[in-house]
Amino acid sequence: MTAVAVETDAALELLELAAREIRKAIEELGLSVTPHSLLFLAGRLDWACEQGVNVLAVRLAREAAYRARRCDLRDAFIRLNPTFAVRIHDGCWAGTVDVGDRDRERQRRAQRHELELSMGDRFAKMLVPEATS
Repeated sequence: MTAVAVETDAALELLELAAREIRKAIEELGLSVTPHSLLFLAGRLDWACEQGVNVLAVRLAREAAYRARRCDLRDAFIRLNPTFAVRIHDGCWAGTVDVGDRDRERQRRAQRHELELSMGDRFAKMLVPEATS
């Protein structure tokens, strides 16, 4: 990749424009339907505009995009499977924060429930009974 000259003022102006337009989109959509991707990105762009763009800003933006995408995927799954009775853990903090035993147990129950649903009642009965805590 070749180095490209970047004008600092122009780059910051571009970030400010992107942040402003994303904030407008969030206001127009309303918080109840705004994808997490837009919310997380808007916050990271605002932060970069205030603090400057450096390696940390880029890393935090990447992490925020990853977390937001996981949350959006979880929400999409819930919309597509409204009868899925187990709360789904989005797993977006697993790489950086210990989610704790309670979240791990909830995730395990959700995965087992999903497996049982996909197998059907007849085959699900063949599974080893779920351990109770």
